[in-house]
Amino acid sequence: MIILLKKLVRYKCFALYSMETIHRIMLLIENLVTDHRGALGGISSLYEVCESLLRQIRGGDTSEVNILLSSEVLEFFQRESTWLYNNERLLHITFYTFASLIRDHSEPRFEALKTKEIKFCRFIFDNHYNSFFKIGRDLIRLLKDNLIVPEFSYVINAIPDDVKATLMKQRTLVYCLSSRLTYDMNERLTHMLEQHSISAYKRKFDFFKTNFLSTEPRYLIADIIRWVIAAYRSNNEKAMNNRYILINFLLHEIGNNWEAIELAKMALVYDWLCFDRNCKDPNVTREGLYCIEPCIQLIVDNVKSNSLRIAKDLIETLHSSINIFPGFENEIRENVRAASQVAISYNIMTVEDIKTIRTKLSEFAGDTRIVKIVGDLWGHLMNAPPPSSSLPYLANPSQPIVMQIPSATNIQMPHQDVNQRFPASLSLPQTPQNLVQPNPLFTPSHDKPPEVADLTGPKPGTNFQNLDNQTLPTKRRDSIPFSDQPSNVPVAQVTKSHETKSIVEETSSTTRIIVPSPSNSVPVPASLWLYSNHLKNFKVASLSSNSVDETQYLRQVLGLFLNVICSRFTILIFIRIFSLLRYFLNIRV
Repeated sequence: MIILLKKLVRYKCFALYSMETIHRIMLLIENLVTDHRGALGGISSLYEVCESLLRQIRGGDTSEVNILLSSEVLEFFQRESTWLYNNERLLHITFYTFASLIRDHSEPRFEALKTKEIKFCRFIFDNHYNSFFKIGRDLIRLLKDNLIVPEFSYVINAIPDDVKATLMKQRTLVYCLSSRLTYDMNERLTHMLEQHSISAYKRKFDFFKTNFLSTEPRYLIADIIRWVIAAYRSNNEKAMNNRYILINFLLHEIGNNWEAIELAKMALVYDWLCFDRNCKDPNVTREGLYCIEPCIQLIVDNVKSNSLRIAKDLIETLHSSINIFPGFENEIRENVRAASQVAISYNIMTVEDIKTIRTKLSEFAGDTRIVKIVGDLWGHLMNAPPPSSSLPYLANPSQPIVMQIPSATNIQMPHQDVNQRFPASLSLPQTPQNLVQPNPLFTPSHDKPPEVADLTGPKPGTNFQNLDNQTLPTKRRDSIPFSDQPSNVPVAQVTKSHETKSIVEETSSTTRIIVPSPSNSVPVPASLWLYSNHLKNFKVASLSSNSVDETQYLRQVLGLFLNVICSRFTILIFIRIFSLLRYFLNIRV
């Protein structure tokens, strides 16, 4: 019964259920909870059913069916609060869901439902104060997004400053970020990122918008952006690099709702403020780079394509967000500078990009204010004074990813890191801090075979105190390298045919690795005489796995096949006609 109920709740067309169907599902779940209170296995499965039910509450959807579902689930958890407390994961998702839905129910007709949601969130938060700090840094963001609500304003003001600082360093639990996306929405976004080329993104996003953003999305956009940045992880480097394109489409769908725009921009720059510059775990540092990479790419590429409004707004939001916590301005400013410094060392952004941003935005704004903002954020990288804080050497430890978080007063907040992307299998020795690290890895090339690095001997480390004295890279990298540190092994670069194109062309094309054809072509065998007109020679052709020309290549193969088939059928038709003529001639004779 519970297995069938789970399939029923996770059905991708759940939004098409009628109000009567939803009411019967809730009645069945309530009866199962009442009958299986003592059965551990049954309760565990019911927790999963309730978690799936929470994910089916669509953000930004104020239709009658969705409001009924939200109201029914809320009343169920109010009655079964004791049962809810037995599962910490479901407790986190419940609070995160209803705290996010409060923003969508701001209309006067939803005032009663909004009041119930506020009271319920405050009630479970007060009863399990310590448990909710395991959610991570997005708990602070969620509370600040609802500062207009007095209950939430009181909660965030009551949290001690040292606990806030500790929470900012803790990664948000992935299942909390994923809980704001329905199953079909999650599947569509993942499929678009991993299975399609850049040229198909616009068409696929239009389909996604029609199905999931047809109603006024408003605050749902911020939740999707947080999922793309902090929760979505894939071994597909192409999908990870193209996240900023999806975010760019999402930003253009917000409309003129200034509050939703501010929430979306804060969702983009939030991880800059939380970058842990004192952490010595390179896996945590790399995770921080994954979180800030889409924002950097969005700023740089919009500046290069002369879409300066988005880049200007993001930089101003990043600068103004430094004052998000009174008394921690210097700490957060150093986090932003350290994140930029590490991004340059991994070639996500270059000094030339910063100079281009400053020049173009100053011309666009027509004043010197944006120049002062860029100078405050990244001036230490352009003017080359020594940084005020030292960043750790990025080495790959043998232990798994574990966030090192200082314990707050009377509050335990262990980090639960999930979706580890790279195994820590290679252990490199620590090196003296007085050595200077050369430029990081660039894209590999086929001009000459790369040299094999000798990992047995010591390697120079990255001395961030002397980072500004190094020759910083002027070319952006395509992805965060798999290695834990930039290598000093000379690696050639792939010759890209679109290097001189604009950024608009760059986002609509990908690199194609061209393998030259051999000088000695192979003639067509005699047994294939029929195809000699179409296949004069067999030649070697190679297409890279990430090329958008695969569709065109398949069309050419299909066209060749059809031409051959048509030619063969033409010959057969002529033979048949000739046979019929001979037959009639013989009969006539």
